[in-house]
Amino acid sequence: MIGTMKKYFATWPKGQRPLIDCATQQTGKRLGAHTEHIDEKHFELCTRETRDLKFDIMLEIKDNEQSAIIAVPYTARERVRSQPVDIDPGNYRYIYENAQHLQNEANERKRKRAEKKKLPMLMTTKKIVN
Repeated sequence: MIGTMKKYFATWPKGQRPLIDCATQQTGKRLGAHTEHIDEKHFELCTRETRDLKFDIMLEIKDNEQSAIIAVPYTARERVRSQPVDIDPGNYRYIYENAQHLQNEANERKRKRAEKKKLPMLMTTKKIVN
């Protein structure tokens, strides 16, 4: 894998950092279908094996932000070697597990605010009709 990546990087425009899509194949789905969530073992292995290469990573995952939160500690641990980095992916677990719930709550609050704004208009319309 490293040899192929080095050949690929050599074709990249000078002065730009190469960009790699990182994805895990969804089991039982068509070829190229990505998993819903980051495969932590797969991602950790990938970052460890490629730690000496310089490139940007784009996660090809359906729950983008939640998986990015999990990916950060793995990437930091493998790539920052000038100083000790003590980042435990477990510390990010709460954010990861609750991100969708928090997003749903925010969407519900937005929906309720929008409903409140529409209600007076609807009531006014009914009064005019009567």
